[in-house]
Amino acid sequence: MEFPIQQGRMAHCISRFKSVLLSTMLISVLIAGCGNKHVPPPQIVFTIESENEANDGQPFHCAIRSVNAKQFLTEGYDGVANMLFANPPDSTVLATIVILPGDEQELQINKPDQNDLGFYCFFTQPGDPWKVRLEQPLGEEYEISLGKSEILETEKADGSWWWPF
Repeated sequence: MEFPIQQGRMAHCISRFKSVLLSTMLISVLIAGCGNKHVPPPQIVFTIESENEANDGQPFHCAIRSVNAKQFLTEGYDGVANMLFANPPDSTVLATIVILPGDEQELQINKPDQNDLGFYCFFTQPGDPWKVRLEQPLGEEYEISLGKSEILETEKADGSWWWPF
């Protein structure tokens, strides 16, 4: 003897169970996928322009470090230069770049949360200034002009600037 009503009811329950199970699995996958997305840290872009005569036309290094005011004011050229090539690398050095005189170059770093930045140029015969401190709050973009043996100008994209004279 068949029970058509109960078979229909059982089919409906199974169908409903599959639907709920599928929905639960789909929601779980979506939630897990959303939780794993990594939001990249904000970036700072440096556009560095150098004169043809910079460093007598020879390539030279520039570096960006995470610094506080005391570090920046007390450190000398040789001490910072040694940090560039330390083994293991110094953790305060965020980026280095070889400058090709006469070219415009771009450098990107992750924006630090708290510290200021020090921008350093390692000219063969450094003039003044060979380093510049970029203070918090940091901008998203900077334009830096380099002369024969010194940093000529540092401009924040918001229009504020620092002129070393």
